[in-house]
Amino acid sequence: MLESIVTAHGGAVGVDSTPGVGTDFVVYLPASESRKAGPATAPANLTMPGRGERAAYVDHAEVVLLRVERLLDRAGFDVTAFSSPEALLDAVRGGVACFDLLITDHSMPGMTGLDLAREVRVLCPELPVVVSSGFVSEESRAAADESGVRVFHKENSYEELPSLAARALAGAAPSRA
Repeated sequence: MLESIVTAHGGAVGVDSTPGVGTDFVVYLPASESRKAGPATAPANLTMPGRGERAAYVDHAEVVLLRVERLLDRAGFDVTAFSSPEALLDAVRGGVACFDLLITDHSMPGMTGLDLAREVRVLCPELPVVVSSGFVSEESRAAADESGVRVFHKENSYEELPSLAARALAGAAPSRA
C-alpha cells in the first residue's frame, strides 16, 4: 500500500536488505512545485562543509547511491559514485580517478566497506575513509578504530555525513558517530 501511495505521488521506494544484518527502506518524494511559504533561504551564517573536495562514494544499493551522491554534492563535495567496490578499485588502480576522501557502505556483496578501505589504502595510504552501515558489530567497530576509519550509522546520513566527511578531511580523530 505504501508503495502505491508513493508511486501515485511521483516517488519511489527503495529497499536494501541483508539477512542477519537488517533492512533499509527509503522513500523518495518529489519536491513540491508550489511552495505556500515562498522560497526557502539558507541562513546567512550557514556554511557548506565541502569545498569541492573529490569524494568517492561506494554503495551497491542504487537508490541509496543516488541519494547520498546528491546529499554530498549539495554539501559542496565533488562526488563520484560507484555501484561496486571493484569499480572504485579499477578506477584508482588504473589512475583514472584520484580522491580526497572515500565514503563507502559496509555491507556489500563480495567485499565489506572495511575490506575496501584496506585495499584502497594500499594504493593511497593517507586517504580518509568513512564507512556507513545499518548495523556495526563491536568487532567491526574495533577494526575500524584500529585502522583510523570513521564509522557511522547509515540512517543518520542526512544529519551526520556532510560534517563527518569534512572532519575526516580535516584530519580530526575518528569519533564513535
